[in-house]
Amino acid sequence: MQELLLYNIDLKKSIKIKNICRSLNISYNDVKKENYGYKLEYLLNLSKDETKSEGEDFNSEMLFIAGLNENTLERFLLMLNKKKCNVELKAVLTDTNRFYNSYELYKEISGEHTAMKKGEKLHQA
Repeated sequence: MQELLLYNIDLKKSIKIKNICRSLNISYNDVKKENYGYKLEYLLNLSKDETKSEGEDFNSEMLFIAGLNENTLERFLLMLNKKKCNVELKAVLTDTNRFYNSYELYKEISGEHTAMKKGEKLHQA
């Protein structure tokens, strides 16, 4: 399963990203705001748990990448760069974040992104 979840991507950029996905045989799904409360594993059809939580809404662009091997991920990221499709908030599926909902994922990676830009650490080692 190779899949990309797209959040708040404008139409022009979304078309470019979806074309890249098609060229690499990656499935994609635009996540609607009403589905942000579901766990990521549910959105990726890895679980049947329909538990839904509330959270603080967000409008930032975000990509969530699942199931890509290292080579495909590298090609995908290079193609994004080449097509000038910068999306600052990106994450890949892990054993931990699969249980997050979209609100929690956004909070985590936006915090990491802000800390990285400031040269700080979000989490203690």
